[in-house]
Amino acid sequence: MATDTPLSLDDWWRVGNLESLTGADLTSLELFVVEGGEGPPLTLLHGYPGSSHDFAGIVGTLSTTHRVLAPDLLGFGASSKPKDHAYSIAEQADLVAELWRSRGITSTVLVAHDYSVSLAQELLATPRGVTFTSCALMNGGVYPDLHRPTIGQQLLLSDEGAAVAAGMTEELFS
Repeated sequence: MATDTPLSLDDWWRVGNLESLTGADLTSLELFVVEGGEGPPLTLLHGYPGSSHDFAGIVGTLSTTHRVLAPDLLGFGASSKPKDHAYSIAEQADLVAELWRSRGITSTVLVAHDYSVSLAQELLATPRGVTFTSCALMNGGVYPDLHRPTIGQQLLLSDEGAAVAAGMTEELFS
């Protein structure tokens, strides 16, 4: 995977794999994961409404010195998107921790963007058996009481959220 040229989305999906995990409600879920490189582990957690592909331009370089793990979080990218699911930051953290456990990762550099800053804060507060050698938080709500969600995030969280999500087409999203 060591390349300075970002992979297209189709190529990105070809280098990754779906991994079966158990959700908070004990259902089987699949997270899409791109992994590569050798060295100390480095975990990349994407933002909203992105996917692990957001890091396609830097994974090649990072994988020359690190073992990079870049999952699509539940509900994003190529990962499962269960309907009527009670999504939570705690469950996302549990799923990331399950990925680490399945790979024998006990310490990692943690890089979190946007939505995943809240996820990183959960992981830092309750590490789930992993030590963080360093952490970078980018463009996120570090102080939850000061966080101001976008109009799109507010709509998705509203009573009309399911209808908004159902009406979202690729063309409209673009």
